[in-house]
Amino acid sequence: MRIVASVLGGLASLVFICASAAMNWLFMRGQGRTPLEGEILGLVSIAVDAVKALLPFFIASAWAQRQWLRAVLSAGVLDLFFAFSLLSALGFVATNRGAVADHRAAVTARFELTRRALGEAEVRLAALGPTRPEGQIEAELAGLKQDRRWHFSQACTMATGPASRDFCAQIFAHEGERAQAQAAEALRERIEVLRDEMTRAQAGGAGEDRDPQAGLIARLSGLDVSEAQQALSALMAVLVEIGAAATLYLAAGPSGPGRRHPAPEAMASETPRVMTGPEEERFRLPASGRVLLSG
Repeated sequence: MRIVASVLGGLASLVFICASAAMNWLFMRGQGRTPLEGEILGLVSIAVDAVKALLPFFIASAWAQRQWLRAVLSAGVLDLFFAFSLLSALGFVATNRGAVADHRAAVTARFELTRRALGEAEVRLAALGPTRPEGQIEAELAGLKQDRRWHFSQACTMATGPASRDFCAQIFAHEGERAQAQAAEALRERIEVLRDEMTRAQAGGAGEDRDPQAGLIARLSGLDVSEAQQALSALMAVLVEIGAAATLYLAAGPSGPGRRHPAPEAMASETPRVMTGPEEERFRLPASGRVLLSG
């Protein structure tokens, strides 16, 4: 069971180390003036994370061998590397959380604009009233244009008599109804598009808190949302960095490099085993001084 726990702990520690290295590399890479400088800073942060994970072994080994100066120096380097990684992780987590919160706020703002546009389109559609299908109106117009009065009035540009004026009034009424039907259809299509946009915005977090986790903690603790965000960012960074710095050593267990071995002087001062019983009878010293082996 101890071996299984050590293996699982080792895998978890590798996850912590990789996560810390990735967070620090992404953050430090953005601190360079040029892409090359950013890559150099990112590689340095990866090296810091790798050495940080090994330093507990170095400290334990130096302590076991009573190399006090080496142990103290290793502990100092661990503190510096841990502080460097923690600051980088804090920058990464804060930037990432802020970007997510800003994106959700932008989605909510677009959702509100879309909802207002949808309301305006629905009001305009209701103002148009019920309309007949455009195809039906077009068919009736085509039939009217087959009437001779359409030609006598020169397409209703020269309607002089009462008959032609009544006929052209029908034409104009149908054309107005057709325009109304076209406007209503355009509004219906726009309403469908706006509704789809609202659905996508809601799926993307529109209408929710900018940071739901920080909002809940702020309501429970009485803190400001920004203060809760800062606390959560710090907690996340600390957890990752502690996991990256300590879990590999903890998973190694007592058989790791830090296991203390007995000092040479302690081994030399051990009391020899005294042979008794049958073992003692196997060795006897005759008068000649030679050792005879019995049996």
